[in-house]
Amino acid sequence: MYTVKMLLEIAAAEIGYIEKETNAHLDDKTANAGDNNWTKYARDLHAAGYYQANKNGYAWCDMFVDWCFLQLAGGNPAKAQEIICQTGPYGAGCDFSARYYKYQNRYHTTNPQPGDQIFFGNNGAYQHTGIVEKVVGSVVHTIEGNTSNKVARRTYSLTSSYILGYGRPKFDVEEEATEPEQEEVEEPISRPGKVAVGDIVTFNGTKHYTSANSTKPVSCRPGKAKVTQIYRPESSKHPYHLVREKGGTSNVYGWVDAADIWELGQPQGEPEQPETFEVGDIVEFTGNTHHVSANAVQGKPCKGGKAKITRIYQLGKSKHPYHLVRVGGDGATVYGWVDAGTFCKV
Repeated sequence: MYTVKMLLEIAAAEIGYIEKETNAHLDDKTANAGDNNWTKYARDLHAAGYYQANKNGYAWCDMFVDWCFLQLAGGNPAKAQEIICQTGPYGAGCDFSARYYKYQNRYHTTNPQPGDQIFFGNNGAYQHTGIVEKVVGSVVHTIEGNTSNKVARRTYSLTSSYILGYGRPKFDVEEEATEPEQEEVEEPISRPGKVAVGDIVTFNGTKHYTSANSTKPVSCRPGKAKVTQIYRPESSKHPYHLVREKGGTSNVYGWVDAADIWELGQPQGEPEQPETFEVGDIVEFTGNTHHVSANAVQGKPCKGGKAKITRIYQLGKSKHPYHLVRVGGDGATVYGWVDAGTFCKV
């Protein structure tokens, strides 16, 4: 089964991943942060033979989308390309990806659906892409890679001129293409108009910029701040100008990303659920076998250690309901479906 719900779970589990300065610590979400376009997404796609060449070190927004579909397809590049309508090895570029959808009459300019690949640009030139998570009223919610050098949720007005169109992948069961439930506490403020000049917000980032579209960040501390300017929230890289509040811990004084601010007092992070496991949990895997699918008969040996839950499939029914991916540098090699009871929370 290749459903929208499964794709969105995969994409959401990657939120917070930051691109790397060098070809090191690619599996760690935040280590070796930089702006040289090194990611695990390009590495894994190259290892799978997905593109005509190694794309690590290149802009990676489209690679993030392709990687999510590769995971959905269980690591099978041919199946992933079939689902995402790619009939050639050039899907790392937004322009080629849009053309692939057009060749199969699956490109639309209106009525986006969850799971669609959304394309952005100016004057008809494709510049950026992501995955539609949901549409609420006149606002489309996305999960994107390479947005301010990381994976993050973004929102746009459906009438934004920055949106050029949508590609519709070939999911197995269209009627299951429903949005996942999203807790309000998890969603940062990035909706145009939600934050106004003069608002006091909680800034949770570590970088500010000298302009709304600067590419060179300056380090700063998080904390309470005031919104003093808003510039083109639908299209600029860092649309909100913040100034630290006196008496607080922050020293922010510049333009920041929409995903890095919350309304004052809004809970940040996920609520603890110690008795259950969820996608995104970091666990200690103590087993020594992983599988290529949730119901595979034969497993492959692997090493235990720290890992992340990236998918959960038919808990209580499937043989190996949890999909784990190694994190950190403790020697773990797990990258597949594992049995319940073979890991614990860190």
